[in-house]
Amino acid sequence: MIGFIIAIIVLIFSISVAPIIIKTLDYLGNMVTPLSLVYIGIVLRDTGLSSIRLNKDTIGGLFGRFIITPMGMIGVLYVGVQYVIPLAPHTTHWSPSLCI
Repeated sequence: MIGFIIAIIVLIFSISVAPIIIKTLDYLGNMVTPLSLVYIGIVLRDTGLSSIRLNKDTIGGLFGRFIITPMGMIGVLYVGVQYVIPLAPHTTHWSPSLCI
C-alpha cells in the first residue's frame, strides 16, 4: 500500500526517478508473483489439501473466479470491439494494440 501511494505521488507530481531505482523496483515487482506462489505452496503443504472443505463460500468464490469473471471479460471485449473501437478517430483498420 505504501508503494502504491508513493507511485501515485510520483506520477501526479511528475517526479523524475533515477534509472537504477526504476530497474531495481522492476526486478522486485517481477519477483512478487513467483514468491507468492512459493509461499502459497508452502502453506498448502503444511496444512494439507485434505483440510480444504467445499462449502458454499468456497464454491461461490470458485464460480465467480472461473465462470463469472471470464464471462464479464468476454462481454467487455465484445462491447469494446463492437462500439468503442469504431468510434476511435484516425484509425483505418482494427489491430490488437487499439484494445490496450
